[in-house]
Amino acid sequence: MPLPPTGGANCLVPKGLAPKGLAPKGLAPKASRQIFVLCLTSSLFLAAWRCPLGALPLIARGTGEDVKSFAAGFSLDTTQTTADLDFMTSSPHPLGSSRQWDVAKFLARRIEQSGARAEVQEFKADIPNAAALSMPAPLTRTVTGRNIYAWPTTAKPATSCVVLLASHYDTKIVEGISYVGANDSGSSSVGLLQLLRHVQNAKDSTTLNGLKCRIGFVWFDGEESTLANWSDGETSFPQKIVDHTWGSRYAASQSRTQEIAALVLFDMIGSPELRLTRDSNSSAPLMGLLEESIRALGYPADLLSAVAVPVEDDHIPFLDLGIPAINIIDFNDLSVWHRPGDDAGRINPKSIEKALRIGVLVALAAARDPQAIR
Repeated sequence: MPLPPTGGANCLVPKGLAPKGLAPKGLAPKASRQIFVLCLTSSLFLAAWRCPLGALPLIARGTGEDVKSFAAGFSLDTTQTTADLDFMTSSPHPLGSSRQWDVAKFLARRIEQSGARAEVQEFKADIPNAAALSMPAPLTRTVTGRNIYAWPTTAKPATSCVVLLASHYDTKIVEGISYVGANDSGSSSVGLLQLLRHVQNAKDSTTLNGLKCRIGFVWFDGEESTLANWSDGETSFPQKIVDHTWGSRYAASQSRTQEIAALVLFDMIGSPELRLTRDSNSSAPLMGLLEESIRALGYPADLLSAVAVPVEDDHIPFLDLGIPAINIIDFNDLSVWHRPGDDAGRINPKSIEKALRIGVLVALAAARDPQAIR
């Protein structure tokens, strides 16, 4: 995901965002993870990017007071969050590394400690071999990735559908630095552990047991590109490999799409001053719920950026299958993104807490009425 352009009226038009089908081993190729600033020449055009909230009475008008209270009642255990983040940021852990396997086991153990059930989804990925760009070597190398699921032991609804809350947990290989990704994967990964605890502790609540769909959690492996840039696998590598979203593409290819009602993805939510990005790739009904959730929880409207931009992330493979999905991400503060300084000392727990309250309210509203977000 390259840096967004800056300046006045100079804008870029998004390209290459159409689905391209499925690749071998069920991994769907996608265009590069890019963000473009769109030209909004009038207030009417800006309004077109906003979702009509009147059609989504899922939280407001009294009917959603219980889900709103459940979301507002979530609080971050900062001591545990700090301990979890310290473990995750002690060293880099890219896809296929032994350190990433340690992190996977750590997540599974923390899930079990919460009382929920952990499930490890293992997959093989033929990733670009960077050495082949500078010397005779095999073009690809096979690594093992693992998506980690958590299933709370709440009462199951009559239907088999699920709303998934998601994060990626791998770190980017950045040449010349030891990049530990405290915000870019760490913040959302440890945050989901906290949110899982909140859901698990309320397993007997009428709010959760009254949902039409159950709530699940997933940590995706291999979101980051293994080559230097997001699109290098497709543009500059001889094999023309889609080199990103390895875990989410595998998870989507293996899912029974009729059972996934929605995916609520979190990424980069630990910035010092949270400001969420309005992602135009996300499903419009879920973006409407996001706006409604911000308002219902008493946060200012400008917590969500006014201008819509397309963000490529782990939600795209699910959107390609027709599954409603949203990316809750702060892609505004990029001062340490894939650079030195993205460490635990810069993370604001209040930002994580705020993003998770909003996101779980979106998820609960979707799980209460999954047909309304289609």
